[in-house]
Formats: sequence, C-alpha cells, structure tokens
Amino acid sequence: MFKTKRINDYVLELDAGDVGNSGWTHKTLAMFDQHFDNDKFRKDLMEGGLKKAKDEGRPIFFGGDFFDVMQTRHDPRRARGGNNSEKAKYLNYICEEAIEFLTPYAPNIFAWFMGNHETVVLKNSDFDIVRAIIEGLKYKTSHQIEQMNYTGYLVYKFNSKSSNRGKRKIWVHHGYGGNAPATKGVLNVGRRAAAYPCADILVTGHTHECWAMPHAQEMLSNKGIVQKRVQWHVQIPSMKDETKNKKGRGWGIEKGFNPQVNGFAWLKFERVPKKNEVLVVATQPELELEYVR
Repeated sequence: MFKTKRINDYVLELDAGDVGNSGWTHKTLAMFDQHFDNDKFRKDLMEGGLKKAKDEGRPIFFGGDFFDVMQTRHDPRRARGGNNSEKAKYLNYICEEAIEFLTPYAPNIFAWFMGNHETVVLKNSDFDIVRAIIEGLKYKTSHQIEQMNYTGYLVYKFNSKSSNRGKRKIWVHHGYGGNAPATKGVLNVGRRAAAYPCADILVTGHTHECWAMPHAQEMLSNKGIVQKRVQWHVQIPSMKDETKNKKGRGWGIEKGFNPQVNGFAWLKFERVPKKNEVLVVATQPELELEYVR
C-alpha cells in the first residue's frame, strides 16, 4: 500500500502521497512497547488503533519492544506464568500468534524498529524475532515491511508541483535509560534538539512515559531571512498495563514501577498557508490514550 525506498540501514524514505489544499493533514500511527505476549498487554487498545489506521488508510510503524519475550532460557527476568511460558516451543508460539493478529493490518505497516527486548533475544538465542514476523507476514500478505534497527530516520516525500522546502524527517529511537519518575525524560528534549537539528519530529519509547513537547528553533535562510520553526519531541507510552491481572509480584513490582497511561500517537504533517508555495510542516502530535475504566 505504501511505497518505501531504502536509502541505507539508517534511513528509510516513504512516499507520503500528494499534498492537498491548505489544511490538508498527513497522519502516521506510531506504536511502541506493546509487549504483545505479556498478560498485561492491552490488546483492545492496540486493535482500536490498528483498525482506525486501516479504515482511514494511514501508514503505521512500530518503534520496538512489540514483544515482551522474557521467557527464553538465558533471560534473567524469566518467570513461569503470565507470559505464555507454559508453551514448549515458546518463540515459535508467540511468532505464530503475532502473525495471525497482525495479518489484517500488515499492508499499512511500513517500518518496524527493534527494541531492547528483541535485541536481547537476538543476542542470547541467535534468533531475530522481528525478522521472523516480517517474513511470516510477507508470506501471508505479499507485503514487505522494512525492518529498521534500534534507531533511524523516516524521510517523508510529499508530492507537489511546487516546492515544499525539502522532505520532512522523523528521527526514531526506541529509547534508553530509566523511566525518570520525577522529570519523565523531558530533559532529553534540549539535548536531542542540539544533536538532531534536521529532524522535524523526534520520537522515542522504552520508558513507558507519555508526553509531547514543542521546541522552537531560529533558522536563517540563504537570503538572510530569519524564520522560526517548531520541532516536536514525542515520548510514546506503552501498551503494557501494570494494573491488569495484578498479582503483587513480577518484574514491574520488584522494580517499583508506578501505574502509567497506555496508548499510542498519531504523528502529523500539515499543509499551512503560504503564498505561491506549498509548505508542509510538522504539527502537534495526537496522543491517543486509554479510556478511563
């Protein structure tokens, strides 16, 4: 459904289609940290987002830790119960289950990043679980999902007869560090803005925190005109609900994790009014969160 062009291991270009009239908006569904095989996975929440993207014809990418996959032999976090650990062929089972679940939505998924849960399996079991799912989905749907590494750029190519001041860029990183309960990771905004000035949107996961923050930057054109642009920084929450099936034990309990919101994000580019020019800019992302139950 969506055409992509692999520039290199770090950069993937997406043909984002034709730019419409002023006010036209392009939306991408970004999901991180689903922890699909955990008994605390919010399947209802993920299905709702995927179905909406499919119905509206929106592209989708996954930002890593689609799997929990903590029950392999060499994982020190391994614990019986609650994670399909009773299955004799554990990795085979969760792969088959994921392929069946994602098949209806596969044509909309254009990129899939690795997370630390997947890289641990690759390190300890010599098995690339993301690649296995992508190949399984391609066999069932004939659609090729591009596998990305832990971080990379998604470059959006918008088609227009007029200039749109270059392509738009999303910098994606699965995430790193602890969940910073006091600051929730917002201190990284300034650091990332300085390190990745070309990105229009910077998006991360991993910590299961949730926020979106604008960062203004002054730009100077080749003609000496001072302009301002807004770079958006987005921290996307997980779909692992620590309050679901709570037993008072387990990895999250021992680490002292607090309840966190669950959800996903819609990353947006919009055509804004500009005389004699087609100008597409990043606009405020939409964080779609769980319903209060």
